[in-house]
Amino acid sequence: MTMLAEMPELGSRTGKQIARLAGLAPFVRESGAWRGRAMCSGGRTVPRNLLYCAAMAARRSSPTFKAAFKHLVARGKPKMVALVALMRRLAVTLNAAFRDGSPWNPQHA
Repeated sequence: MTMLAEMPELGSRTGKQIARLAGLAPFVRESGAWRGRAMCSGGRTVPRNLLYCAAMAARRSSPTFKAAFKHLVARGKPKMVALVALMRRLAVTLNAAFRDGSPWNPQHA
């Protein structure tokens, strides 16, 4: 309910737009010849914090999210980057569930 209260746009925007609103979209920092790293920043604080807690819980209890996390870490991604990927996946899946009017289905996540 808090996600819906903090992000009333759920279900009416694309997955990329929802990720950007939650502060989960990567922004590349560059200036001239200087090349920085892509970082997630900005967005709304409360939804990002909720998604962090949900991703931590899903990483421990959901077989789907646990496998996705292990796959990303095995590919050499830092653990925090893999966790942010799970957060984005949760946000996009939640947005799709609101858009389609369907109940939460962990197999689709």
